[in-house]
Amino acid sequence: MVITAVSSDGKALVVPITKLTNTKADDLACVLGNGNDGDHEFLHKPSYAFYEEASIWRVDQLTNCVRNRTFVAKQPASSKMLSRLQHGGRISKRIRPIHQRML
Repeated sequence: MVITAVSSDGKALVVPITKLTNTKADDLACVLGNGNDGDHEFLHKPSYAFYEEASIWRVDQLTNCVRNRTFVAKQPASSKMLSRLQHGGRISKRIRPIHQRML
């Protein structure tokens, strides 16, 4: 999920969303899909933002991935969910500093 606005150099921060395993591997900085107000319709199971696997993408790369169906575009996240994802990135102990600075 793209969680930042596009930077001046055409890049954005992308964070995978994955299902909770209820183990210490889960990063609980931002838990989603528990019926929280503003959660996205694609969340069918309790999930979390996997900040450890965050990456920086150029917007043209993302656009190409949607065009060739590598990624499936969904409705934009609500501003509430986006704020929760960004806040989680700021407090996560597992996000790389370069990614955290984009928030």
